[in-house]
Amino acid sequence: AVELLPKSQWKRGISVAIEDEEDEKLYGEEDIEGINKKSEDAMEIDETIEGEPTGKIVGIIRKKWRPYCGFIVKKSIPKQTSGQSAVNITFRALDRRIPPIKIRTAQAHNLEGNRIVVSIDSWPVTSAYPLGHFVKTLGASGDRETETEVLLLEHDVPYQEFSKAVLADLPPEGDQWRFEFGVHIADVTYFVKPNVPMDKEAAARGTSVYLVDKRIDMLPSLLGTNLCSLRSNVERLAFSCVWEMTENAEIVSVDFSKSIIKSKHSFTYEEAQTRIDDERMQDDVTKGIRVLNKFAKIFRQRRMDAGALTLSSPEVRFNIENDNQDPVDVEMKELKETNALVEEFMLLANISVAKKIYSRFPSAAMLRKHGAPPSNNFDQLRKILLEKNVQLDITNSKTLADSLDKAE
Repeated sequence: AVELLPKSQWKRGISVAIEDEEDEKLYGEEDIEGINKKSEDAMEIDETIEGEPTGKIVGIIRKKWRPYCGFIVKKSIPKQTSGQSAVNITFRALDRRIPPIKIRTAQAHNLEGNRIVVSIDSWPVTSAYPLGHFVKTLGASGDRETETEVLLLEHDVPYQEFSKAVLADLPPEGDQWRFEFGVHIADVTYFVKPNVPMDKEAAARGTSVYLVDKRIDMLPSLLGTNLCSLRSNVERLAFSCVWEMTENAEIVSVDFSKSIIKSKHSFTYEEAQTRIDDERMQDDVTKGIRVLNKFAKIFRQRRMDAGALTLSSPEVRFNIENDNQDPVDVEMKELKETNALVEEFMLLANISVAKKIYSRFPSAAMLRKHGAPPSNNFDQLRKILLEKNVQLDITNSKTLADSLDKAE
């Protein structure tokens, strides 16, 4: 705490030269000349000012002493010391705001040339300098590691090893990593309100119809190909199904919500497959696609093991030169891993949503279910397979799938 003196007691600033005997021992003649020169340059006196605000210290509220990094002033070390007798030497902190500190030690010559740490103990009113004690040696002056440690200490940067208490908060060794996956679909309900003409028209059409040369839209193209299309780098309103999974594809939690998403990139199936196959591509997006593909394979294998029956028909593509001509060629679409990737995550989303709906509305949930076909629907197929010495087992979907696999 400082008390401001009356204006009549204000004094003009003066330069203070270091000239007393104690300072000569501390710095040496050349050092004193340099310090005096700096003081004179910094303390220019304006003769027109009667005085500057002057006060006196009336109390110390809280001491802000801390360990200081610095060095021993060489001229303060006695040239001859008897044995291990302690001597008074001067420590100079690297922080130039700190005055020289007097310490007493029996290892003065061992400290010379090193960066050391010193703490202040007291500052008697009868002493020109504070008194302190040696704490530790950091290392030789100029050494890179030593100077780095000095830098960290002087700027109060914690650099010590993490404590056991801190490390105890880490996941135990062997804990599995968690992954977050999301499937998103455009929120059409934001644009199409119930019972408006657009809603009624969409209900009447039911779906978009894809012909060889054109598409019959269920909704106006502004919605279907723009506002309700999840384009890359554009914010879009969506419904989202987000899972947290272990690295073994076990679902830990699932969340359903309205969302605003901004897709990083959009791909064709072929483009996404190229990224999976090209090992030279190691960017974050490509790595993410590979993780999706890895999990999709796990989902698919589990479905197959549980008895899933795959009866997919090949998709064809018509090639036409322009809108006014008939198709000039037709070809089979080659299904890639990325087709299965999208299929598996869409199936998982449908299953998760179905479970959620059924858990909340068990008596009113409208869920899609494929019932078992009549047994006589298989009579012709059974007859054909018997000619190939293959028994057709239609007990359940798994046995049927196994029978068809044998027929291949």
